[in-house]
Amino acid sequence: MAAVRAVDPRVRILDTRKTTPGLRALEKAAVRAGGGNNHRASLSDAVLIKDNHLGALGITEAVSRARSLWPGRMVEVECESLQQVDEATRARATVLLLDNMSPRRWPSAWRWSTGSSPPRRHCSRSRAG
Repeated sequence: MAAVRAVDPRVRILDTRKTTPGLRALEKAAVRAGGGNNHRASLSDAVLIKDNHLGALGITEAVSRARSLWPGRMVEVECESLQQVDEATRARATVLLLDNMSPRRWPSAWRWSTGSSPPRRHCSRSRAG
């Protein structure tokens, strides 16, 4: 946490939703105690648009449908390319997940999505396949 805050104190580190069975509350509390933030408590907290959803719909249409079906929920989009970051940003996704994107590309993704650096959006990297 200290290394991240030394670079930019506005950047937040978020945990994963995945926890050990029976230990969710303890593990979420441990993240907060260590200075991190909880991403979400359960699958129902947000709408996640993954790459397999994008085969049938584009990002823009998927975000639009998610917002109309589940108003008020976060809409998260997995982005694997800068083009997807651009489309998700234009579609006003709440969260961009930089899934399978190399950490060296994150600054480019942040600049692409915000027009500046550091990021104004939540960006995280998922190792889940």
